[in-house]
Amino acid sequence: MRAVEAVARLGSLRAAADELGVTSGAVSQQVIKAENQLDRKLFIRTPTGLVPTGVGREASDHLAEGFAALSRGVASIQRKSSDSITISVAPVFAGKWLVWRMGRFAEAHEGLRVRIDASVDLVDPRAGEIDARIRVGWSDWTGVDAEKL
Repeated sequence: MRAVEAVARLGSLRAAADELGVTSGAVSQQVIKAENQLDRKLFIRTPTGLVPTGVGREASDHLAEGFAALSRGVASIQRKSSDSITISVAPVFAGKWLVWRMGRFAEAHEGLRVRIDASVDLVDPRAGEIDARIRVGWSDWTGVDAEKL
């Protein structure tokens, strides 16, 4: 089901394979297996990639929600059993502002591990693997509690 969701989201076997860390052939076999087990065609094969059918898109949306819920559950368990925090932050902000303050933070919070996820990707606030997100600039930060730093 991970392969089906990844192909629907990314549009190709190669991209899904790269994300999942397997071969394109393995992804193809998983998609075919899912289609056979469900007795439904989930994708239309085109020269430029795979396009989800109506039922394929609907299934993919539900699968994405389910995998996100599983990730949140696992992250919740990990947070409760771990003295760590993960911060998603823009690389420029991390390099020019945040890392210079980490020494003092570490001294004040001895035993707390801080993981910095420096990425320009906007992380879904409902995803459980990130504890805090720092973004630069003005935007409509819908669905989150935003504080000016």
